[in-house]
Amino acid sequence: MKKEQYDIYFIITFALCFIASRTGVHRFLNGKFKTGFLMLYLTDLLPIATPLILIDLVLIATGIFKIER
Repeated sequence: MKKEQYDIYFIITFALCFIASRTGVHRFLNGKFKTGFLMLYLTDLLPIATPLILIDLVLIATGIFKIER
């Protein structure tokens, strides 16, 4: 993947995580379907998803979150 494409996916992933994080859309975009469904499920049933959202925001902002494209 080219650097420009990676930067665009990084920005889109961060924006989706910030805006629609409770649905796990940012994980679906990056091909992480299992954790996307898990996040979607946990958001409705348990308050566990809130720390996961914050952790994802930090991981994306620091560049540790793996963008699989």
